[in-house]
Amino acid sequence: MVAFEVKESRAEEERLMAKKFCNKDGDYQAFDIIQQLELEEDDWNSLKLRRWQETLKKMNDAKAVKLQTLERIKALNLYGDTADNPMDLESESHTGDGNDREHPMELD
Repeated sequence: MVAFEVKESRAEEERLMAKKFCNKDGDYQAFDIIQQLELEEDDWNSLKLRRWQETLKKMNDAKAVKLQTLERIKALNLYGDTADNPMDLESESHTGDGNDREHPMELD
């Protein structure tokens, strides 16, 4: 009985220690770090390259979204409309005269 309690308390300690290295998704980063340290030079360089490419892709995607939003705002401004909220551009309809917007909710 005592051995079981000791084993149980050690398991709880290990769980709490591992929690420090655990991110939101539940992936244990400590094991990833250990595996990375055991990699050979070529594998380590390829891992760094892959991570850099993923980071660069995320940055480019964010820039593309920002650029697309700015282009839509400029296009609306050229037609004489002003965009109060750039996130609301897709919900607005436009044919050119500026009076044909459909509002999802009308107040009486």
